[in-house]
Amino acid sequence: MAEYLLDLSAKEIKIVPANVVEEVLQNVRCIVLTTLGSCVMYREFGTDNDLIDTPINVAQNKFLANIAKAILKFEPRAKLKKIRWQRSDAADGILKPLITISIQE
Repeated sequence: MAEYLLDLSAKEIKIVPANVVEEVLQNVRCIVLTTLGSCVMYREFGTDNDLIDTPINVAQNKFLANIAKAILKFEPRAKLKKIRWQRSDAADGILKPLITISIQE
């Protein structure tokens, strides 16, 4: 199985993805970026990212667990391989995950 680094900054949503890999990457990106409870009629979709005022090391672990659980539930073709954290200014308080997944075709 090939591994893919997920691009969370991509803005385009393709209604008809070119292949399975593109479809799964787009689905996982949507899962990770959707806040739990924000999807009308499907409140359990997304990740719980309400980690305000949580120490950064604790927030990273909780967010990692939330991402892993959501991917497992909503996109079974993707397998989470690793999550690293992009360096950011500690004062901004923004977690920027670098997510690597493998895709079962």
